[in-house]
Amino acid sequence: MHLGDIIFQIIVFGFVFLLLTAFTLFVKSLVRNQNEKIQHNNELEKKLDKVTSLLEEKESKN
Repeated sequence: MHLGDIIFQIIVFGFVFLLLTAFTLFVKSLVRNQNEKIQHNNELEKKLDKVTSLLEEKESKN
């Protein structure tokens, strides 16, 4: 093989490696963001349940 062929193969393998790394990090960030959204929604739901129960208590006292 010629030196140019070897350099070309190294560059191509480097780009493939970078593509796989970028894709992996992208998927990882999507999963992390999804988990944070689920946790935030659960906290929000708990707060809404508390507000609902307080309003029901207030109505029952009146």
